[in-house]
Amino acid sequence: MLRAPTAFALRQGQRVSQQRRHMGGFPSSMKIKKNMVLEEWNGKREMTEKTWELNFSDLPMAFITMFLFPFGVYASTRAELKTRFPRKETI
Repeated sequence: MLRAPTAFALRQGQRVSQQRRHMGGFPSSMKIKKNMVLEEWNGKREMTEKTWELNFSDLPMAFITMFLFPFGVYASTRAELKTRFPRKETI
C-alpha cells in the first residue's frame, strides 16, 4: 500500500523523500541530559555478573544443595501424603 504512491511519483519524475523518524532515542533538538547517577548504576548493574567455578572443596555443598535437599523435600512430602491420604484397596 505504501509502494503505490512512491511508484507513481517515480513514474512522474518527482523525487520522493522518506519521512525521517527517530526510533531509538531522542533527537538532538530536545537537549536531553543523561542522569549520571542512573547511568553509573546501570553500568555497575551490568558488571556484577560473576563466573561460577566448581572446585573439589565446593563439591560436597553442591551435591547437598542440588541432590540431597530436593530429594529430602520430595521424600518427606511423599511420606506425609501417603499417611494422610492412603490408597484404597481395589479388588
